[in-house]
Amino acid sequence: MKIRVGRRGLLTALTHGNNVVEKHTTVPILSHTLLKAEGEGLTLSSTDLELSLVAQITAEVIETGSVALPTNMLFELIRKFPESAEIDICWDAGGAQAEIKSGKISFKIPCLSAEDFPHISKDVLPVQFKMPASVLLSLLERTKFAMSTEETRYYLNGVFLHVHDGTEMRAVATDGNRLAKSFIGAPEGAENMPGVIISRKTVNELVKLLAAALDDIAVSFSETQALFVIGDVFLSSRLIDGTFPDYDQVIPKMNEAVMRVEVKEFSQAIDRVATMASDKDRGVRLILSDDKLILEAASNEYGSGVEELGVDYQGPELKIGFNARYLLDVMTQLPKDEVFFALKDAATAVLIHGEKDPSSVFVIMPMRV
Repeated sequence: MKIRVGRRGLLTALTHGNNVVEKHTTVPILSHTLLKAEGEGLTLSSTDLELSLVAQITAEVIETGSVALPTNMLFELIRKFPESAEIDICWDAGGAQAEIKSGKISFKIPCLSAEDFPHISKDVLPVQFKMPASVLLSLLERTKFAMSTEETRYYLNGVFLHVHDGTEMRAVATDGNRLAKSFIGAPEGAENMPGVIISRKTVNELVKLLAAALDDIAVSFSETQALFVIGDVFLSSRLIDGTFPDYDQVIPKMNEAVMRVEVKEFSQAIDRVATMASDKDRGVRLILSDDKLILEAASNEYGSGVEELGVDYQGPELKIGFNARYLLDVMTQLPKDEVFFALKDAATAVLIHGEKDPSSVFVIMPMRV
């Protein structure tokens, strides 16, 4: 195999592949990327057996062939080549090393046989539809912060994507202490898609790919697999095998006390007052009365802090505590205008959404402060 390829395209593909492979694995081939040179391009494939990525880039193919190279090492080498470098990758069939060179720069790195690399299917799955990359990106970005990281409740370690009543595509994530839900009109062809839980690792990599995409993407699902085609990149993933909880049961329906406050002003005040909170729980108390909000935080280690804001509030006097980090995470997902809080009492979850955008709603459980 012998190819010549531009550094920029190669580095972009390797960056995504480096995010997929496991850095510490007992199966050596899984720490490698498969390079396949044929026709007028180079295909790079990476997998951890749960998540797989295949990227196709333009290259001058001088001699066809395929070889598996250590992903992290190759990524680090290509990253350190000059930005405008044209890079030659050469490998003699059966050889134990591949040569990576450009001008007066030359490296030799160990390789493995392409025959040992797992097969990655790019077959389209039964449920197929297209949607703008920016729309799916918005759904995932507005919910992914609430994904759980606890392995014991593995079915919460991702985003639940499903179609409600055949007309509304919803993305939902929760860690048991907070919940995020965002929805759009269901794309054509998605009406009968199964409810799927996309894993945390897949969501994080998918968001990176979508952020750089300009056009529609192709999405397909089966009961166990997901496939996303984003330009010349194929991202396939095994879905989480579990049942997502009935999230509608935890979304408050009877919270009649209402507070409206400007997002930036509220965020900055929470951030300031939370400086005095304990690092362990980051607890902040909200004290609400007629058109007034007092924020308090205190700890034995740091002291105490208080700040008062003018708000639009209708309801009884209320004292309620929250994890400041949870409040700030929600504020980053909202338009920079007013935010709407629906509250009931100190023990009931609060419902939050943008005053002008009800397509995303957030729920946070209170805490004792």
